[in-house]
Amino acid sequence: MLVPSDSSKRFLASTAHRYHQALRDREKSEAVYEYLTAERGLTEETLGGYLVGFVDDAAEGHEAASGFISIPYLTSRCIVDIRFRRPPDSEKPYKYYTLPGHPTRVFGTWAIDQSVRTIAISEGEIDAMSATQAGIPCVGIPGVKAWKDYYPRIFAGYDEVVVFSDNDDTKGDETEGVGLKFANTVARDLSEVGVDTRVVLMPEGHDVNSFMKEEGEYELRAYAGA
Repeated sequence: MLVPSDSSKRFLASTAHRYHQALRDREKSEAVYEYLTAERGLTEETLGGYLVGFVDDAAEGHEAASGFISIPYLTSRCIVDIRFRRPPDSEKPYKYYTLPGHPTRVFGTWAIDQSVRTIAISEGEIDAMSATQAGIPCVGIPGVKAWKDYYPRIFAGYDEVVVFSDNDDTKGDETEGVGLKFANTVARDLSEVGVDTRVVLMPEGHDVNSFMKEEGEYELRAYAGA
């Protein structure tokens, strides 16, 4: 299902919009909405732009994601997938839920179609939304194992690619955390196809979202050199 059928695209679009409307209904989604806005610092404009939603009434095939946050994978033309994230008060054992048979994808690819010379890559959807909200066009890779060897070609032609590295999983100066290993792998692969790349290691204890929430959008842009 690398390229969804027309019927799948229609189903994903209608479902994503329905979940987004559920998020806007505070009687249904108050806790999730507060988590996304007050705790994660995402604005209503960002949530609306990405059609982030709440699975109040799960569509057929989405039952395992009931009560989860829905994160559509938007392109400049359509929605190609929906991924789900567990809210903090959920008792479900899994943090993310990906629909069976759906491949991993780059999140937020509509940012690639913008007329910009620099783009950023983060690990995870919320970090990508946070960077973009701060004025740094950014795509997200859903996990360290989701980077594919053909992805570097997507970024050919940019003057620079900024790769954000999480810094909330290191154990002192002698241990390279998972986030930095991921960023260095991405930077190496991009460099091998001739893309100028710069790794931005977040301050200790932070990822992109937590830094934006604590320090603000302007400080994130300044820290990233954007």
